[in-house]
Amino acid sequence: IRLFRSYFPKYSGRMMQVLPWGPAGLIDLSHRDEIRNRFAFGAGDVVCVFGGQLIPGREIERIGELAQRVSETLPTVRFAIAGSGPLAGLIEQQAANLPNLTFLGKLSRSRYCELLAAADIGIVLTSADFKVPNFPSKTVDYFRAQLPILGAVETFGDYTSIINEEIKAGLSCSVEDTAQLEKNLRVLVSDAAYRTECGQRGADYYLNYMSASNVVLRVAGDETCC
Repeated sequence: IRLFRSYFPKYSGRMMQVLPWGPAGLIDLSHRDEIRNRFAFGAGDVVCVFGGQLIPGREIERIGELAQRVSETLPTVRFAIAGSGPLAGLIEQQAANLPNLTFLGKLSRSRYCELLAAADIGIVLTSADFKVPNFPSKTVDYFRAQLPILGAVETFGDYTSIINEEIKAGLSCSVEDTAQLEKNLRVLVSDAAYRTECGQRGADYYLNYMSASNVVLRVAGDETCC
């Protein structure tokens, strides 16, 4: 809204914040243990997942760098990356050299949802060069799977404040602050109850504000101007 007003200062009409949306229901977690076994995740593993396009400018390589830094100090943490794109070869090479990093390649939609059901933390990354507000759409599926967010994003937008302060659905920081990213990971890994609370808050927020049916009702009936 601030960016829009900077470009169109004379506009006086209605404005509304509409976040990305998705199906009305949450991802089924009832067979979580069985699904974790299928992915060869151990009972004590804390699985951090990233799914999306593997393209330059998305900071994807930072996951492998993070996995390397914590390989000895956080032995229960496993990173799983799913997706395809020009950086797939780089991620595959990183995974070949890191026992705590798994590259799954491109998954079907149903298989990807199973991966999320088996995971413990959802990773969100954006480029530090983004100069427009950005709310990564992968957050939708993480919320639907009740996963707490581990975010590393550009500082121009308000994603971090939305996750950390408005929804309290995880921990996000600047993508350039590698020390804080690692610190946030350690907080989430060390406290299973906190992860559950963050995941539940994300799911509740999703159902109330990001399910397609509620978005339609809000756009059609909300007369509040921002």
